[in-house]
Amino acid sequence: MATLRRDRDAIDGKNLHKTVDNQTGVASTVALDQACRESDILCRSLDAALCNLYRDNPEKLAAWKSAVRLERPAKTGKKAEMPEPPAAPAAPAAAPTA
Repeated sequence: MATLRRDRDAIDGKNLHKTVDNQTGVASTVALDQACRESDILCRSLDAALCNLYRDNPEKLAAWKSAVRLERPAKTGKKAEMPEPPAAPAAPAAAPTA
C-alpha cells in the first residue's frame, strides 16, 4: 500500500511540474509577443526619423530602406510555401564527330 501511495505521489508531482512548465511557456510566449509589438513600434519611429534625416542623401536612404526590410513568416499559421528552385540548365549537346 505504501508503494502505491509513493507512486501516486510521484505521478502527482510530475503532473504538477508539467502544468507549471506549460504555464511558464505560455507566459513566455505572451512576453515575446509584447516585445515584438514594442519593437515594431520603435522600428516605425526610427524609420520615420531616418527617412527625414536621409531625405537628401539617396544612397544612405536606400541603404536604410534595404536594412529595415526583414523577411517575416506568414501570420496565417500556415507554413510559407517556398518557391521551387530553378531547373538546372541542360548540358550542351555534344558536337557530332565526323
